[in-house]
Amino acid sequence: MFHCTSTQQCRSDGLTGTCETTGFCSFPDPSCPSGSRYINGGGALGSECVDVSSGADRDHDGVSDAADNCPDLANPDRGDEDSDLVGDACDPCPVVGHETTADPDGDALTDTCDPHPTMQDHLVMFEGFHQGVPAGWTITGGTVATSGDSIVITPNPGTSALLTMPFTATTAITVSAGVSPVALPLVTAASEGGVVVGTDGTDVLACELDDNLGTQTLKAQYTPLGTHATKPWSFQVQVPYTLTATWDLSTSMSCAVSSGGTGTNDEIFLAALPATWHRIGVYAVNEPLRVDWVMLTSL
Repeated sequence: MFHCTSTQQCRSDGLTGTCETTGFCSFPDPSCPSGSRYINGGGALGSECVDVSSGADRDHDGVSDAADNCPDLANPDRGDEDSDLVGDACDPCPVVGHETTADPDGDALTDTCDPHPTMQDHLVMFEGFHQGVPAGWTITGGTVATSGDSIVITPNPGTSALLTMPFTATTAITVSAGVSPVALPLVTAASEGGVVVGTDGTDVLACELDDNLGTQTLKAQYTPLGTHATKPWSFQVQVPYTLTATWDLSTSMSCAVSSGGTGTNDEIFLAALPATWHRIGVYAVNEPLRVDWVMLTSL
């Protein structure tokens, strides 16, 4: 049952393995020199370590198959956000280790990460900032700095910092991010920070954590008109939260937050925006925001 023709067929106990050139699945095993071992069922190779002698690099990313956590898909940085030994580039859920293997819509995103478990969407981009801020990303209104395996967006005093990435939406999109506030405002001040599913470079259509004079909420908002919807949601400094915004590129944007198995959501409705708004990013207002990862999926 562990014969394979592609890595997608190599799944066991929540782990994604590798379809080796032998035609059998291997799975991570740090006790092997190659870092991988065939499991029982691999024919004559059952339970043996994968051979490292060939030095093969079948995805041509400069990392040998023996050391590559995505040997069939180029990922020279070998980023592994959830530390499950499966590289972000080929992980069906890059942010959760040992996630459920359920994928009823067959879109190669397991339900733990799939924003639409009954609709086929696809992973467009995952960035874990393992090599800092990628080339082509643009910051306005503040600064962005590497902090360990994450980045911190710091707005200039009294303004907002917007980090955008080179992508133009053509179909409904979902932008998710792992974020944590670096600081909270005084009870006489306010701060915001979150994911952006649409922007003209200044104003935003966003899903955010909002602290306004000590009242904390999840907020979906469109800044030019001040259109917004809120749900009570308490958050703390240096605690990770997952924000998820889905925009249909037409009349609605849904906004959700989760942390530690709990969450809430809200939605706003608005007129269709021009194509110049079909850009994405993350942003912070008045206080710094730590961003651990950003993921983009599209229908």
